[in-house]
Amino acid sequence: MNINNYINDGFSKVCDVIIHPNNEDQWYYENVDESCVGPEHKSWLYFIVKDDNIIKCGETGNPLLLLSNPNKRIRGLELKSGSKSRLGRYMVGDQTDECIRQELCEDVKQGKITIWAKKCKVTSSKVVVMGEESIVERSIHKDLEMVYLNHFITEYGQLPLLNKSIK
Repeated sequence: MNINNYINDGFSKVCDVIIHPNNEDQWYYENVDESCVGPEHKSWLYFIVKDDNIIKCGETGNPLLLLSNPNKRIRGLELKSGSKSRLGRYMVGDQTDECIRQELCEDVKQGKITIWAKKCKVTSSKVVVMGEESIVERSIHKDLEMVYLNHFITEYGQLPLLNKSIK
């Protein structure tokens, strides 16, 4: 499950994962690809990678990363933690996010963890509801995650380490 085999599919490195400088229980990110930051795009497939090996495949219908204050940049990127972005949840989230942080703590401290992502296409369709025209958006991130998880089982005989099952 080498990440280099998936670059031609459109995956690119988003960031390096580090321990938050002010809180050892939290993640933070450095060397962030700024094209992956912001509220504009909300359909992503992502991999958590240890060294060059994919250890988690996930999807999100939220932004990947957000800035704490998009109108004010004091020193580089100040990233927002929390539930409004997928990588923001990994920074401080509980339950699954916390389990993944704990599982990867030593690897993060050793600089072995990166996050890679692929922007998924969002299509729009016009529909008429009670005479009013509306736009409906459709994204493929959930379906694409299943395609990749099935691919991993077919190709490697197993899911990535931190994927427990196919939904």
